[in-house]
This record gives sequence, C-alpha cells and structure tokens, in this order.
Amino acid sequence: MDGRLDRIRLGLLDISEEQRVAEFGWVPGTHGHLGLISGSTGGSDAALRLIVDQLLSCGDESHLYLLDAAGAFSAAVTSPRVGAVVGLHELRRAVRVLERVSDEMTRRLSAADTAHSPALVLALCGWGTWVSAIRAGPWPGPRTSSRTWCATAPGPGSRCLCQVNANW
Repeated sequence: MDGRLDRIRLGLLDISEEQRVAEFGWVPGTHGHLGLISGSTGGSDAALRLIVDQLLSCGDESHLYLLDAAGAFSAAVTSPRVGAVVGLHELRRAVRVLERVSDEMTRRLSAADTAHSPALVLALCGWGTWVSAIRAGPWPGPRTSSRTWCATAPGPGSRCLCQVNANW
C-alpha cells in the first residue's frame, strides 16, 4: 500500500504475474463506488462495519450518511463525521437524507472549486431492504434518487458504499 492516510484497507490482493501480495484499498474521494455483496455464508455486514469504522477515523475527513437497515450503526451518530444514521423504521427521514445528499451532490457538481471539500459517502446497509421499503412508500422522488445518486456520484468526491445480501 502507498501509505496514504485516506485509504480504506479492504484486504490483500494476489498479483500472481508479479509473484507478490499487495494491500488492496479504497480511497473514497478518488475511487468510484464500493459495493459489498455477500456470498452464501455472509460476511458483508462485518466488512461494512470495518469500512465505516475506518471512514470515521481515517486521515482525510469524509461526511458520512448511513441508511442502516440492520441497526448496526446507531453508535456512529456521535461522530462529528456522521451527518445522519437512519434506521429502517424512519422511512420519512431516510427520504429526507437521500434528498439532502442528492442536493449536496448537485451543488458540488455545479461549484467551481470542490477540490477541498470532504468526500461525501452514502452508506447503505441492506440495499435490497431499503429499495423495497422506499418503493412501497408514498414518496415518488426517492424511488430513484439513491440509484440516480449512485449512478452520477463520480463527481467531486461523492461516493456510494452499499452492502447487499446474497438472497436479495
């Protein structure tokens, strides 16, 4: 690994053609979105928790918004880097968070200088659960806002971190 303080460590990468193993990481302000898809034995919940813990303490500041279907991140709300932690029972609030994050992304895309803005990370724990709940809700806008946001967020430092269960 290159020693960057803003790199989130994900694991090891076997580079067989070079006969070496290197650290594999993700830099939210530079790299694209990150999806965690569990296999039949799971594991993506634990990986997401480790990544969020690193985001809360890494060298570069990021603004983190958590849509938490599993209820695993309630303690993160005390961090100054966290804008919101929203549970599945708070659908109306989740809609407002998606709209707020989308508005901020739009603002950053139209701003002249966003190089010094902290990375904006939307973490969705239980993507399928959120999609189903929002689709069933009465709010028309957010049905596509998280998908649209994740599709267009490679703008200035905006990233989507999603955890998806294998059975979804």
